[in-house]
Amino acid sequence: MNLQSLHLDVPELLPHNPRPLNEWVEYLQAMPEQDDRSLARVTHELNQTPLNLLERQRLLQNLTDRFAKRGHQLVDRPPNETLLDWSEHLASGYKRLLLQILQGRQPSQAHLAWCLFMIMQYLVQAILRHLQRYQEPHENLWRDCHLIYLLAEHHGCLDEPLSVPFAPTPASSLRGAYQQALLLALSSPFHLSSHELHELFTALAPFAGQARLEQFNPLNRSGPWIDMGGKGPTRQLQEIDPEDQTLRQLNLAAALVAARQSSPLRSEEQNRLLEHAVKHWQNSEQREHERHEREAPCSLIMGLTAIYSQITQGSMPSLEGVLCDTSPGGARIRLTANGLHLPVGQLVWMQSGSLRVLTLVQWRHQDDSTLHVGLRYLKGSVRPALIRRTPETRAHHALLLSTPQPGQNWEHSLWLGAGEFTLQEDVLIELEGKNHQNIHLATPSHTTRWVSRHPLTL
Repeated sequence: MNLQSLHLDVPELLPHNPRPLNEWVEYLQAMPEQDDRSLARVTHELNQTPLNLLERQRLLQNLTDRFAKRGHQLVDRPPNETLLDWSEHLASGYKRLLLQILQGRQPSQAHLAWCLFMIMQYLVQAILRHLQRYQEPHENLWRDCHLIYLLAEHHGCLDEPLSVPFAPTPASSLRGAYQQALLLALSSPFHLSSHELHELFTALAPFAGQARLEQFNPLNRSGPWIDMGGKGPTRQLQEIDPEDQTLRQLNLAAALVAARQSSPLRSEEQNRLLEHAVKHWQNSEQREHERHEREAPCSLIMGLTAIYSQITQGSMPSLEGVLCDTSPGGARIRLTANGLHLPVGQLVWMQSGSLRVLTLVQWRHQDDSTLHVGLRYLKGSVRPALIRRTPETRAHHALLLSTPQPGQNWEHSLWLGAGEFTLQEDVLIELEGKNHQNIHLATPSHTTRWVSRHPLTL
């Protein structure tokens, strides 16, 4: 990813002599705080003025304080068109600052994360104010949101905890703010009043970041869909191109759990609005399979190495939980939190009654005392395996998953710890009771922070 591929839309710099910084500061301080139109105009003028990075950052922070204060003053008023324009101008100002940061020799991660967060917050403010005025946000707004999200994803700062004192209350991470806008747009916003949108936006803030934006999966054609090329979210697509690299899917499982849970910080009105929103989110048929409610004890063993030891020795300690609902595709588990760490993307061996199945953690939601985890079944026969580079080198634990296919064929995949081998490496596989066999590690078909899955031909 580079600057040329981002196409960030910022006003052109005008070739004129800028004022000194102290004159800009005095000029802004002399402006009445209620003069939104003049402040928006000055912000646009600043965006066209050549300034160094520190000068631009100081002036933008000054304007941000003015915008935040003005937003609180107008919180109970009808939608203000000038604040909408001002938020877009401030987003452009921070985009200009971002380009200056990226053009520096060694931009710090913290500085970059903060700037990306501020751009997203102003873009989301603009989207909210468009919706409050019963207007579809224009495609440039969505395009910039998607680009900033992708850039933050690229730099690993989607979940940096940051805050800004805006009204209504925004989410406290870039991922959260971005998905707050997506969820609001999916909630049939034009059936809500401006005040109701304000309240729903506030109610979404604490858990919007728990949804997950996932790569297109041809085996799961449910939405909501996000066209990262520049459009807002949609619950259904008429045609799906499996080769479309701009298409993402929004997994709402953890957000749905959080939305349905009671919270002492939510008003009755916010609870009612969340019920309205959830109905519209679920029109997208989030579940690929029908869900069956149940309450049954289960035990979980987490991690590839622990699962290997359980299968070969049967002596690993397990986590005890409750199987809340199941479907042919997976299950939802409830556990006591108590500092439990069960990360998304980790392999889990689940046992409940006669059921023994290898699963992958798809989502998680944790409140004060309970952890909810969504598991996806990895169907097939599981066999422990050892992988070596040569017969004399250290053995790496692996799991061979074999799934029967029509025509008496088998589909094999090998689960390995992430990063243990390089791509396209030739290795030796040793199965229980079998001699070493040479195999070629194909490019992973699925990778998480913890494990990778390699298609395999035996």
